[in-house]
Amino acid sequence: HGTKMVMGEDLGPYNAGPLWIWKPSSYDNSSNPEVVQSPMMKTPSNYPIAAARGFHYCKLLSPARAIEHILIDSLRSIS
Repeated sequence: HGTKMVMGEDLGPYNAGPLWIWKPSSYDNSSNPEVVQSPMMKTPSNYPIAAARGFHYCKLLSPARAIEHILIDSLRSIS
């Protein structure tokens, strides 16, 4: 029946653009279920720079990665 994939807690916040951009999503496939975590960057609604208030950025799991998990990774046995 394969292993499951679940979304874990967000990583961060990485509130500097380059930190968030270069931080990859985390895939822990050594456990069952596999845990996916995404880096995030957010700003409060009272942020000093008006143009950047209330933003929340996160990285998404691509459909290709989901299909790869379903067809390949979920069928591997965990030792």
